[in-house]
Amino acid sequence: MSNYDFRITAQSVFDARSTLTQAKFEKAISALELLLLTGSLNEFMK
Repeated sequence: MSNYDFRITAQSVFDARSTLTQAKFEKAISALELLLLTGSLNEFMK
């Protein structure tokens, strides 16, 4: 594997991890917004 191939692979792994982290964050924000919209946030916090 050349240095170029390694860099491309490393960048792909980084991008995939970054995308996964962003998706997890957006999932958490969506869940919080759903709790706010349904008025369930107080019950969740207890």
